[in-house]
Amino acid sequence: PGQPTPPPLASNLIWAADIKLTPDARHLYTSERTGSTVSVFAIDSKTGLPGFVQNIKVEQQPRGIALDPSGQWLLVSGEKSPQVGVYAINPEDGTLSRHATAPSGKGANWVQVVSYP
Repeated sequence: PGQPTPPPLASNLIWAADIKLTPDARHLYTSERTGSTVSVFAIDSKTGLPGFVQNIKVEQQPRGIALDPSGQWLLVSGEKSPQVGVYAINPEDGTLSRHATAPSGKGANWVQVVSYP
C-alpha cells in the first residue's frame, strides 16, 4: 500500500568531481568535494592498477582540476573558493605541494590549461 520510500542517504557520502592522468600515465589525480581534497595515485607500470600516494587539502569544494601539458603542474578550481590553486607535481612520486594561487571569483567549476603559439 502506498508509495515505496527510498532509503535515506548515508551521512558520510564522498563526492568525487574530476579525474586526470599525467601525460606519462604514471600518476592519477582525483578531486573530492566533501573534504576539499585531491588524492594522488601512482599507476603500476606492470598491472596498470592505481596505488594510493597522497591526499592533500585544496581549495574549498574542488570541482575542476587540470594538468599542464608537461605534467609539472596541477590547477585546482574550488566551487566555494575565490581562487585557483597551483600545485607543483613532484616528478619522482607525483606528490603535490602548493606553489601559488590566482583569483578566480567564487563559483568556479572548471579550469583549463591553454597554450598559445
